[in-house]
Amino acid sequence: FPDGYVQSHRVAGGSVLGAKYLAREDATTLGLIGSGQQARSHLLAYDIVSELETVRVYSPTKEHRERFAEAMDGEVSPSVRAVDDAHDAFRGADIVQCATSAISPVFEMEWLEPGMHVGVIKDGEAPHGFWDSENFDRMAKDYTLTTRNEVQGNYVSAEDRPRRPWDYYYV
Repeated sequence: FPDGYVQSHRVAGGSVLGAKYLAREDATTLGLIGSGQQARSHLLAYDIVSELETVRVYSPTKEHRERFAEAMDGEVSPSVRAVDDAHDAFRGADIVQCATSAISPVFEMEWLEPGMHVGVIKDGEAPHGFWDSENFDRMAKDYTLTTRNEVQGNYVSAEDRPRRPWDYYYV
């Protein structure tokens, strides 16, 4: 098995299993940030485990996001369309999946909406402050947001938190 192929499906499997058990059961809209191999693997996996009706995909290169949406629209059950702004992918989505190679944030904290499930594959995709323990109480009241540390009852400051992607599972 080529490592690049297996890797993208392994990452997608973890993301989508988290969404399956933590996102709202009535989720029908996915906002997808990214249009590469990770995004493709994630969308294929979401199609297997969810009842999505609509996917809005954004990536910074218009040609890439449009080509991705066109190709995937015929490959998965939900309707897939490209959007011109990352915020448009988030707005009103039940689930948002960031699946990029970005090393800087791809969304703003203000874009998060109550009941929205948000997944990232790299902690760098999340905005500054997203992982700060000060945000946990606010997010727990307004959103469904869980990290492995919270589930275990451990509040860990951002400075003390290990920066390994597998330490973070959140919605």
